[in-house]
Amino acid sequence: MGRCAGCCTPAPRTDRGGTAEKAAHEDLHSEQGSLPGEHAGRFLRGAPPDRLDLHPRPHGPGQPGAVSQFTNVSFDPAMVVFSANQTVDGVRKDTVVNTEATGAFVWNMATWALRNAVNETAEALPAGVDEFERAGLHKQQAVRVNAPMVADSPVRFECEYMQTVRLPGGGAMGAVDVVFGRVIAVHIDDDALTPDGRIDVLRLRPIARMGYFDYTSVESAFEMVIPGDERLLAGLEGSAAGNRQLPREPSR
Repeated sequence: MGRCAGCCTPAPRTDRGGTAEKAAHEDLHSEQGSLPGEHAGRFLRGAPPDRLDLHPRPHGPGQPGAVSQFTNVSFDPAMVVFSANQTVDGVRKDTVVNTEATGAFVWNMATWALRNAVNETAEALPAGVDEFERAGLHKQQAVRVNAPMVADSPVRFECEYMQTVRLPGGGAMGAVDVVFGRVIAVHIDDDALTPDGRIDVLRLRPIARMGYFDYTSVESAFEMVIPGDERLLAGLEGSAAGNRQLPREPSR
């Protein structure tokens, strides 16, 4: 799993079922950039590890909050996961608590241009501090979940909370919550796309945390197609349409 930087934003809570509008259909919903849901799902299959993650807060305005691990889980349906260790005081992170309480969170791509804001949102701050304003970030209301997004981020996923797996650990910060979510909407800025409608990753330069205090950014890319059974390519490419053309029952 790639290590990542991220932030989470809370939103006012009405009730558990009211924080995220249920998907009207099973396909991924896309906004901006005219990127079809199928194409968005393919990008998700290789989503960069770093993120600005935003989760709704049960009471009060949403806030960005950093997390260290994020990756995709599957593509049909599109699912992601992030994990958060406990605080230095041995309590669960607000990111996890708020996501569970409201049933939603937003993933925002962390890019080279946003690296300082990512670092700012990682700081532990008292309740009531507007971390958007403090980090110089702008809010944009999500469409399908009741949470703000980082308008400055070129790619944003609205996610419906699925479940948490809590793993024990040593010391104050050792225990970790692994949080799973389903992606129900994708937003991509027009200028984040290449002329043929693909994410221009090399121009956006997503960042990733490597370990220690070190980070890196994506500055090169290459393609490899795995040889052998071509049916596997639908999964490797993240193509839900290709996957659904395969028989569900195993061949005998």
